[in-house]
Amino acid sequence: MDLTGLVNNIFSAAVNIDKGRKNLTLDGFEHIGRLFYEDGISTILEIFKNAQASADPQTMILLELSFLRLEFQFCNDTDTITRSSLAYAIQSFEDSIRCLKIIEV
Repeated sequence: MDLTGLVNNIFSAAVNIDKGRKNLTLDGFEHIGRLFYEDGISTILEIFKNAQASADPQTMILLELSFLRLEFQFCNDTDTITRSSLAYAIQSFEDSIRCLKIIEV
């Protein structure tokens, strides 16, 4: 699959994970939340597994960076610990992309 298709699938998976988290906290919606969450997690794991099989480091890093950015976007503003951790991870992946571009030149 092309990179655009993979990023679209990552977006769908991240949306399902977020829906799952939100529904898990609502009385009577725990089952629906668990289904969304499990679907999102299984989709994202499959995407990462396929990216690893491609053995293209830039694709792997771009996909993981896309997922981290979506997680940051969906993260609750009051969850400062998670937001800080995600921001640090995003910066690390952005640094990795820059390093790969330098090596390629």
